[in-house]
Amino acid sequence: MNINKKKFFISSLLIISLISIFIIIFMGKIFIKSKITKFIKNYQPVSSVTTQKSKIYFWNSYIESLGIISPINGINISAINNGKIAAILFKSGDIIKKGQPLLLIDDTVDKTNLFEAIAEAKLAKMNYIRQKFLYERHIISKSILDKTKAVLLSRIAKIIQYKNIINEKKIRAPFSGKIGIFNVHVGQYIAYGDIITYLKSIGPTYVSFQIKENNISHIYIGQKIIITMTAYPNTIFKGKITAIDTLLSNNIKSIKVQGIINNPLKKDLLPGMSGNIKIILSTKNKVIAIPQESIVYTLYGNFVYTVSEKKDHKNNKIKTYAKRTYIKLGEQRENLIAVTGIKKGERIIIDGQTKLHDGSLVRIVTDSVNNKSKKNKFLN
Repeated sequence: MNINKKKFFISSLLIISLISIFIIIFMGKIFIKSKITKFIKNYQPVSSVTTQKSKIYFWNSYIESLGIISPINGINISAINNGKIAAILFKSGDIIKKGQPLLLIDDTVDKTNLFEAIAEAKLAKMNYIRQKFLYERHIISKSILDKTKAVLLSRIAKIIQYKNIINEKKIRAPFSGKIGIFNVHVGQYIAYGDIITYLKSIGPTYVSFQIKENNISHIYIGQKIIITMTAYPNTIFKGKITAIDTLLSNNIKSIKVQGIINNPLKKDLLPGMSGNIKIILSTKNKVIAIPQESIVYTLYGNFVYTVSEKKDHKNNKIKTYAKRTYIKLGEQRENLIAVTGIKKGERIIIDGQTKLHDGSLVRIVTDSVNNKSKKNKFLN
């Protein structure tokens, strides 16, 4: 009997212990789950961002126009004598120097004529010497001597004529530059005026553009200009105004202006190319400009993320978070855009904003320094 009571007591104790363990495990899971849920609910990820302070710029005002490129020297190389092409001494696209031979026209007949003219001139010279000897002794009249002298001068003139023809049949470059594609071939017969190729100078070049009459008072000789071209989108060409026309166009009420632009990189600026001209004025506009990459574009308005700080009283720490700030866009110059809606010195997030929302916690890993590119210096 005592044994049965003892077994019952032990069994009851084991059951109670198992139930207690089960209850402890169950309640522990509930507690841990509630803690995890609370942590997830209150957790805010911290995003790493790059920032830059907004800055005031003083941008020059300017007048815009469409410019057309024309070389300082540019001509069609053409034949000035008839004949068959004996040799082509250049390749299409070559860089050539002033006086360099470009093409030879067959001059065999002309050289034969030159030798004949030289022989006739020698004969005429000897005849003139004889007639002069007779005239000095009063054997012949002055008129006969004059006729003999005229024949001699005529023969000398023929020599000069044939020499010039031979020289003209060796076509040379009138100035240094870049040659175009030749339009002729060896053995081809060409006539006077036939175009052989095009030659243009390299380096500085002219640009012509129109200015409306209400802007005439703002332009002057020597005024700075810049031009950007679709052919070279990453290059800005600088120059100045060299001439202002004296006649106003009756059709569009504008005046033609010519400028010269530098080409230090020797870019191939072809005649007829167009570009956007900016005539730099002396007046300056005060703007706040920010990098283009910092702007988030949406259908509901464009905005940037600025950095704000807020004290967490629980942890007694300063938290940094992103604040959505809507802006209005203004003029763009290179990678900078003038905006309204932010103040000077506000820290703008320029990288990492794609993963942010209003109120996101952020950590500044890089604070970019405002700097002006060389391209912007010309306009600032």
